[in-house]
This record gives sequence, structure tokens and C-alpha cells, in this order.
Amino acid sequence: MTSPRADRPPEVVVVAVGSGGDVLPLAAVALALQARGRRVQMLCPASQQPRLSALGLSVAPLLSPEQEQALLADPALWQPARALDSLWPMALSAAQATLAALDPLVQAGARPLLLGSTLALGARLAAERWQLRWITAHGAPAWLFNPHDFPRLPGAGWLRAWPAAWRAPAWRWAERRWLDPQLDPGWSALRQAWGLPAQPARQLISRGLSSPGPLLGMFPDGWAGPPWTQRLHCTGFPLFDGHAAGTPLPPAWVDWLAERRPIVGLAGTAMWQAGAWQQRLAWAAERLGRPLLLLGPAPAGVAWPGDCRQAVDLPLRAVLPHTDLVVSHPGVGTTALALAAGVPQLLVPWAFDHADNAARLQRRGVARVVPPSTSLPGLVRQMQAMLADRALRAHCRAVAATLPPGDQATAAAADVVEAALR
Repeated sequence: MTSPRADRPPEVVVVAVGSGGDVLPLAAVALALQARGRRVQMLCPASQQPRLSALGLSVAPLLSPEQEQALLADPALWQPARALDSLWPMALSAAQATLAALDPLVQAGARPLLLGSTLALGARLAAERWQLRWITAHGAPAWLFNPHDFPRLPGAGWLRAWPAAWRAPAWRWAERRWLDPQLDPGWSALRQAWGLPAQPARQLISRGLSSPGPLLGMFPDGWAGPPWTQRLHCTGFPLFDGHAAGTPLPPAWVDWLAERRPIVGLAGTAMWQAGAWQQRLAWAAERLGRPLLLLGPAPAGVAWPGDCRQAVDLPLRAVLPHTDLVVSHPGVGTTALALAAGVPQLLVPWAFDHADNAARLQRRGVARVVPPSTSLPGLVRQMQAMLADRALRAHCRAVAATLPPGDQATAAAADVVEAALR
């Protein structure tokens, strides 16, 4: 791998705001660009900094550990009716930190290209403030707001009752009526603080999160519905779990996973409120007489029933060949890795793009979907049916065979960035 020279400014600044599913695909692209000799700087949440630095990236945190922990500990973050009240201040703080990090670089004469995740508002504002090139990389199709395949959004279930052609206009009306007034005060204040012209929030979610030039979709062609803009480059899933390719399982896990083939349960790197659901899942696995591996944050000091083990961070690509069922939140990073491994998925949507990701997987016949409130008997029935369904497992393997390899998808995204640099 070619490392950037510390005495020269970055050619690309990657701004990744969000959970692991938002950060890791862009980290894969950053590593690919760096391997091609490009000088890359990455801005991301403090929790992701150690692992990405260990892989050789130059990384700076966008939020302090205290800010990140306060956000993740807020139960409102995973309640659809209140999530925006929790998430929006964090997004603005990350935007402020992005601008503050870029300011000395620009003042020193650097003109980096900005590659930003969906919530990288700071990349958008910096592009406007200093006339920098900016590319948005959307990890989930929902944030493209494709008018021909309109997403399923939290709190907007009423749109599904409307004719397809009316959904996008109806959403824009609702956005102007309810969302924009919530977002405008903080947005306008941040613009003013950085000397940008007054510009109230107008369709900031459906239109303002995407770059006006090249646009990356970090998923395969067709995943976001029929094409409607030539700006969009769909790359495939990068399939990066935060570990170097080929990272083996720790020796203590190898035999247990190979012999027991546990159900794998994940709530996501940012989900700190899933303790009750994790316990219900553990009891369901115990009733089925199946072992369970819980990955990710979990309550401390819990006596899990049955043959249940918990780990914060194992290389997911190495774990998935040893399971017949993944039960998880439908975050795009987790679901893409399970999809590529050919493993059936039982999905539990909580908020944000979860319902849309789940619906797209269900339409492809590789997943079933249940609400977080599903009872223990209901969870047992669903898991039992999926574990017994040989046709489902065969179909999942067939779909997996159609996906482009992760390194190919990452290279395609890096190609788009390289073309914009020329």
C-alpha cells in the first residue's frame, strides 16, 4: 500500500458521517485511492478512528467521543417520530467540524476533492464556500429519492397508499411543510457562521444531500430502481467489514463457529438501545435449541440463555460462512455482507433507511421482515421456518453469485473519483 506523504496536502478528503454502514464503504474507497498513490485524508466518527488508522489511513475525528456517546445513548435516535431531533444537531456539529478541519488546508493552498457520505453536510458547505469538487456516495438507495421507485420512509407510510406517480410530489410537499422548518434554524445559522449567502433549508433531505455532479451509489445497478439520471454511478457493494481482506477469526472462535453454526444476531454499531430485543432473540434461539452469536454492542453483565456468545468486533466476512441465518437491523453494511455470503436474513427495521433496505431485500426473496415489537413466539416461528427452508438457502446462494465482488465495486468507485480529479 502506498502511504500519503505527511508533508503534502491531501488530494482527496473523505468525509464519512454516521454508523459503520456509512463509514466503512468510504474507508474502502479511501484505501483503494491510497493504494493508487493518491494522498487521502479521512474525517469520521472517533469510534472508527483506531481501526482505520491501523489499516494505514490518515484519520481525524469529526466528533469527540463524548459527543458520539451522548448521541448513541439517546433513546430518541431510534424512535422514528423523534429521531430527527436527536440526529440533526449531530449532523450540524459534524458539518462544523468538517469546515473547521478543511479551513487550514484551503488557506494553505490545498484544493482537495471531497468525497462525502449521505449526511456529510460539511462537504456540501465546503464545496460551496471554497468552490471545491464534491462527490456524494450514498450507501443506501433510499437517499436518492428515485421518483420511479420512491423509498419507504419512517413516518411516511401514508405515501404507499398514493399512486406511484404522486409519491415524490407528495413527499416534497410534506418536506416543505414539516421538515424544512425543523431544519432551517440550525442550517441557516451554520451558513451564516461560515460567511455563506443566506439560503433557507429547502428540500434539504430529498435534494440537498446529493452532489450536483457525479454521484455514487454504493450498490449494484438496478438496486435503486429504474435509472433516472446519468450522474449516478452504481458500483456494487464494497463489502468491507473494517478488517483487512483475509483477516482470520481469533483462534478461540474458530472451533465453536465451525462446529456449532450459530444463528448470528446483529443490532448495528450505532444501536445501543437493543438490549431487550437481543435478550428476546437469545431466548428464541434457546427455544429452538440453536446456538447464537450476538455481534456488536450489548448490555454488560447479562446472563444470556442457552448457548449464546457475544462479541463486539469479529471480522464479519469470516463469520458469515459459519451460519445459516442472520437476524439483524437492515443496515446496508450488514445486509450487503450477508447477501454476498448467500445467507438468509430475518430483518428488524428500527428507523432511518431500515424499512426501505428491508423491503428491497424482501422483494428479491432473500429476507423476511418483522417489526421490533415481534413477540417471542412470533420470532421463534419465523426463525424456525427460515432455518428449515432449503429452497430459501439455495435462492440466497444464487443471488449472491450475481453480485460483483467487493474489490471490484470499490475499484469502480475509486475510478469515478479518479476521473473527477483529472
